[in-house]
Formats: sequence, structure tokens, C-alpha cells
Amino acid sequence: MYRLLMRAFPEWYEYNTVYALYPFTIPKESEKIYKGLGVASSYSFNPPKKPQDPIFFSTAANAKAILGNQKTFKVIWGEAISRLTGGVDYMLSADKPANSAQHAAVYKALYNDVEGGMEEVWDFYVKYTEKFLRERSYQLDNFFQIDAVRESLPPNCPN
Repeated sequence: MYRLLMRAFPEWYEYNTVYALYPFTIPKESEKIYKGLGVASSYSFNPPKKPQDPIFFSTAANAKAILGNQKTFKVIWGEAISRLTGGVDYMLSADKPANSAQHAAVYKALYNDVEGGMEEVWDFYVKYTEKFLRERSYQLDNFFQIDAVRESLPPNCPN
């Protein structure tokens, strides 16, 4: 039921809501039980709500104003990245001044400090992508297939 609800109503439910995790229970009763077990902080007891309709901006001036205003306009993936990394954020994962400083430092290192730095990054990815595709693909009829989800690293892959 969890997957069905999450897919049928995207963005209506929080990832840890009892309304989707345990849809055939009474949320208030679940909250009492989880508080007694000491695990209530792991769950959200907020009912589902309709997501906010997107607002579209179509001019370069609006885009520049939005991207330059980190206090009002937050990255939409910040909370999800924080959950995945245990609260660690870096560069593009949040809107704090430290994240902007990290982004500026990486940009400077790639574009200014090393002559041809971005070309080297590009060449690295092209070289290893082509190499991995040659090593890991197999022919099936007239097509070449590759398992793009494989978790193991290819041999001789730089870490």
C-alpha cells in the first residue's frame, strides 16, 4: 500500500508518514503506541496534503533573481539529501553561505586554478565511460546491452 499511495499521490505524503506506512491503522492510536515504545520521533503523524502547484517563471531576469535569493528560494532536494547523508551537506545540497563558498571554491579550482581543468574532467569521463561500455556491454541480436544498475565497480576503476 505504501508504494501505491506514494506513486498514486506523489508529494502528498512525507516519506515517513504513518498514513502511508500503516494505512489501515488509526494514526492517533499509532502515535500513542510509538511514544510508548520510544520510536515516535522516527515517524510523521501529519496527514497527507495536496502539494503546492508549481509557479512557472519564463524570463531570464526572474531566473537570475530566484537563483540569487537563497533566503527565500531553497533547493528542493535539500531535505532529501540531508536524510540520505545523515545531515551532511556539501556544495549544491543546501543554501547556506558555506555551500555557496564550497561551490565557488570548486568552480575556481576547475575553471581558474588549473589550466584546462574542465577539459581534463571531460576527458576523464569520456575515456572511462567508453572503456566501461566496451568492457561491460554484451550483444543481444543487433543491439548492445549494458547493466547500468550493477553495483560492483569495474576492474581498474580509480576510486
